[in-house]
Amino acid sequence: MSIVKNETYKDAIKKSYINLKKLSKGTLSPTFEFFDVNNNLVTLESLKGKLVYIDIWGTWCYPCIQEIPALKEIEIEFREKDIYFVSICIRDKKENFLNFVKEKNLSGIQLFAPDIDIPFFKDYQLKTVPRYILIDKEGKIIDANSFKPSDPKLKEQILEYL
Repeated sequence: MSIVKNETYKDAIKKSYINLKKLSKGTLSPTFEFFDVNNNLVTLESLKGKLVYIDIWGTWCYPCIQEIPALKEIEIEFREKDIYFVSICIRDKKENFLNFVKEKNLSGIQLFAPDIDIPFFKDYQLKTVPRYILIDKEGKIIDANSFKPSDPKLKEQILEYL
């Protein structure tokens, strides 16, 4: 801050820092309420008691689609463990989402976000996808920018917190 002379910039830096601190390890995660493929309401609160790995993705996102095989593998590997794999589809039509889930035989908890201007995304300062988040059994953030499914470090991270 000592090298920044412009007060407008200082205010922006302070605001960004405060927002980033809210996403630091050990802080309570922002919450969400989304509907799954069966039109059941799923909340982050309802998933407490297990780790929660969140994949924010889009059917139109090539890097997201590339990670699907690795995500399927890790879901199988940790099937009997205390972890939920939650995928939240954004910036799409619900019909596209439902068709994609069925066509690709996606497992885990598949959720649809009807709008990008949802507090959960704003709180996590979501700018791009894919985005991965790991939350502990008590609803606290482990990593607001977790590893992608194809990264071997993800398995290490999950095992550390199981």
